[in-house]
Amino acid sequence: MNLSPRQMLLPAAVLAVALAGCGSATNNAAPPTTPTASTSTSLTPQPSPTPAPTPVVTGGDVALIVNGHKIPMSHYRLLLNLAAKQVAASPAGARAGLLQAASQTRQQLIAEEVLREWASAHGIVVTNADIQQQEAKDEKAAGSAALFKQRLAAAGLTMAQYHILVQPSLLGQKVAARKFPLKIAPQPVANVRHILIATALQGKVYHTNAKAKALAEQLLSQIKRGADFATLAKKYSNDPGSARNGGNLGQVRPGEMVPSFNKAVFSIPLHHPTIVHSIYGYHIVEVLSRGTAPESKAQAQQTQQGEFGAWLQAQMKKAKVKTLARVKS
Repeated sequence: MNLSPRQMLLPAAVLAVALAGCGSATNNAAPPTTPTASTSTSLTPQPSPTPAPTPVVTGGDVALIVNGHKIPMSHYRLLLNLAAKQVAASPAGARAGLLQAASQTRQQLIAEEVLREWASAHGIVVTNADIQQQEAKDEKAAGSAALFKQRLAAAGLTMAQYHILVQPSLLGQKVAARKFPLKIAPQPVANVRHILIATALQGKVYHTNAKAKALAEQLLSQIKRGADFATLAKKYSNDPGSARNGGNLGQVRPGEMVPSFNKAVFSIPLHHPTIVHSIYGYHIVEVLSRGTAPESKAQAQQTQQGEFGAWLQAQMKKAKVKTLARVKS
């Protein structure tokens, strides 16, 4: 079973599925898929149509040995119980659900050990202050410290167990920030406007392909003879979002538009209206200006997440793992 970097770094993400969400403690410095120490949820038990199975685990005090480091059975059981809640209503049945939970738990522990080793080699630690800061965020998300503790208790978790779950998540966030620092790089941008003569859009049919193409050619001819682009956009464009603004889309970045539109925006001459065909119909596109602007923080975080996830997966594949814990279904 392949887990996303968020799942591998975030035992609390498993916790979040075992609990219901009406508040979030997500660290605002990170995007939704970036390693965070957030529970991403309020801690209210989530009703399930099927009771969570109780895993029966055999083995001694050690659940796994990862790169020579022994993983305590107590930690394995804690994560396994949460994972079992996540897959309680597995459509494949209780047995398949438990096997899925066991696989998920094993992957989680391998990821944690890989991160722990890298962090130790590079002097990265999670302090009590880090954990307390995260706890304060989660208490705020829950409404109060008392409510937070009540919800933990309702989920069958102690505060000590909560700290155990949060610590690897915080460590993963620090490793990601150290190994793959956030880079806000400049990228091309263009200010563009368009008139869309749609064939089909959001399930609605507007014109046949032939009629859409013919109308787009007529409008382009009018623009070339001096007709006002914005006036025609307001009258004819089937893109309601931009039509009211005279067809103006504002500043766009590479990859934000469908491929043919994107290619035109960053290649056709400025102030040279051109017909572009896309899956939506025919666009009369005019590029008003081009330049560069800093990459958005969200885009930079997405890049960081991809790099970090690929690195973590590679490290996990190289890890030497011996599984001692056995789950009976």
